[in-house]
Amino acid sequence: EMRVFDVAEGRAPLLKMVVDSFPEGVNGFARQPRLDDPETPEDESLETAWYWLVSRYSARLYPFLMSAESRHSGEGPAVSTVPSIAVSSNNPGSDNRSLAFSPDGSRAFVSNREPATVVVLDTTLRGDGSVDGTTLATIDIGSGPSRLVVQPLAGGGYVVLVVCFD
Repeated sequence: EMRVFDVAEGRAPLLKMVVDSFPEGVNGFARQPRLDDPETPEDESLETAWYWLVSRYSARLYPFLMSAESRHSGEGPAVSTVPSIAVSSNNPGSDNRSLAFSPDGSRAFVSNREPATVVVLDTTLRGDGSVDGTTLATIDIGSGPSRLVVQPLAGGGYVVLVVCFD
């Protein structure tokens, strides 16, 4: 399950909602940068944003849309789940550990323990607003990948850094 808290300055965090429509074993969570304007500061683009989860017990990614608009009326944010996306290049493709996005939000990188790989997915939006989800590459890496991050480079581009626990 996912718990959503409202964290306003000057007061204790307030639990707004519990979302229990996700699988067990969720251990990775990331906000997708806005594809239409990657330069928008993160705090200004939270009104409606795509978020993604991965689970150690699943070979799927779980994108969902969160809209904070309703929080202004005292309600919790609206969470809209969409169909999950298979990490089909991995067989059995289970034990996803972490995910991160390219700076422009067009690529997702997922670390996977079984087999030990980083899967690269196209996360651009289709004309109907759904996520593409096509697997672009599967990169074999060292044993026990866990967390990964994407680091933008000063001259453009970026690197993906992966911690391999084993």
